[in-house]
Amino acid sequence: MNYETLEEQIDELDIQIGYLDMDFDAIEHKKDPDEFCEYCEAMETMYEPLEYFGAPCFRPEDTCPTDFCPGDVGCHRADEYGELVEAQAEILRELKQLQAKFDALRKEVA
Repeated sequence: MNYETLEEQIDELDIQIGYLDMDFDAIEHKKDPDEFCEYCEAMETMYEPLEYFGAPCFRPEDTCPTDFCPGDVGCHRADEYGELVEAQAEILRELKQLQAKFDALRKEVA
């Protein structure tokens, strides 16, 4: 095989791996319960009683009926969360395949 061709293949694989890593991280960020639940229509505003200089007052606090557990069956967006989990698993499979090709090419060059 041509050495230049192997180097180009290695560079191309490295770029593809970088893009998949970014996609994986983006999905990981979307899966974060605080991020995922931020604009959920199921969020409820509860008013926590406080005392401010002896006077009672209430602080609004958003709460989730499923306790910020998007994978729970009670979550209104469980299907959407499941799709994110599946997409992330697919990216992870692709990453492993590309990494194996990348490692094999690196050994061949060395």
